[in-house]
Amino acid sequence: IGPASHLGQHGIKVVHDLAGVGQNLHDHMDVDVVAELNGPHGIDRYKKKRWQALAGLEYALFGKGPVASNIVEAGGFWWGDRAERAPDIQFHFLPGAGVEEGIGSVPGG
Repeated sequence: IGPASHLGQHGIKVVHDLAGVGQNLHDHMDVDVVAELNGPHGIDRYKKKRWQALAGLEYALFGKGPVASNIVEAGGFWWGDRAERAPDIQFHFLPGAGVEEGIGSVPGG
């Protein structure tokens, strides 16, 4: 599915000639900013069953807490080039937990 002339140049069989397919693809570059937290401020604790149960209860009773999150807590758009009609940079801010080489993880249970 796509522009028949373009697909034909690459020897791809055309199932449906449809102009515009593949014309709005963008790279998705990522930059991770990692910060080490002290105390009970991260989300690692939710690997433990008791914290999972408390998070579920908090959501069931009050409709809030980590279970109410869609994980992407904030986002925004910005222009890399003001001459463009629409912003071309998108930001996502989300919490995460991971194990870095040589740094221990919170045990489950």
